[in-house]
Amino acid sequence: MAAPPGHPRADDGHRPVFLLGAPEPSWLRREGSVWEGNEHIPLFVSYSRMRRLQHTLPRARGPWALDSSGYMHLRRRSPTDPPARWSIEPQRYIDDIRRYRAEVGQLLWAAQMDYMVEAEIRASTGLSTLEHQRLTTENLLLLRSLAPELPIVPSLQGWTPGEYRRHRRMYAAAGIDLREEPLVGLGSVCRRQASIPIHFLIKELAEDGIRLHAYGFGIPGLSMSGHHLVSADSQAWSLNARRNPGGFPQCTHRSCSYCPRWALAWHRDIVDRDLATAVHGNTPALRASTPAP
Repeated sequence: MAAPPGHPRADDGHRPVFLLGAPEPSWLRREGSVWEGNEHIPLFVSYSRMRRLQHTLPRARGPWALDSSGYMHLRRRSPTDPPARWSIEPQRYIDDIRRYRAEVGQLLWAAQMDYMVEAEIRASTGLSTLEHQRLTTENLLLLRSLAPELPIVPSLQGWTPGEYRRHRRMYAAAGIDLREEPLVGLGSVCRRQASIPIHFLIKELAEDGIRLHAYGFGIPGLSMSGHHLVSADSQAWSLNARRNPGGFPQCTHRSCSYCPRWALAWHRDIVDRDLATAVHGNTPALRASTPAP
């Protein structure tokens, strides 16, 4: 699989690429004066949102990547619901990615249909972390067999550092060396950006040659481990904007949770402040701590 464009290594002096979580596929059109000069900012767009567009798709004016929306697909709404599983057929997912690449354009990569291991998702599926890792590995193999030409990014799943290492060994046993992948998504880390063991794991994997994308990594995670990442994404701006309407100049909405002006200002703040710090590895908390097994 060819390397996704626009993803230089973070440890060669480049800043990691930060994908801005977009609430709607319409943002791919980059309409309005607020987007002038911002077409180059890569967006991260939800598959569950894209699937709502059955007919006309937006034509992208800038690069973007596809979030598989696994958390939404696997989260059980009620305890009385049957155990959660992916309801989307892999072939349908592949067909949709092919369509997005052809009709929307500028697709950097797409996440696989993985099984994250947060407690609420494991409660929804009724499966163990090991079974989630097995299903994630099998899904990547299936997607690759259906569409070897598509830039499908594997997910490395786990909760403890040891579990992530185990999943890496499972991939290796299946013939997939993560060091040879253009990009590897690190899953189930969004809510653990202050976890010292997670940052030691990121350091370990990156130094062993794995090109990492951190799912849901915003300001806390990037400030500590941005220099070890190739890329990251976050839509945390939306919650901040909902709680703080008009938090940036020229924003007058009652709710800014869908406001591109708010999102772009937030993205710019991260790139100018936190990623500039991350490039230099300014992580005293890591230097003063001991990694967990």
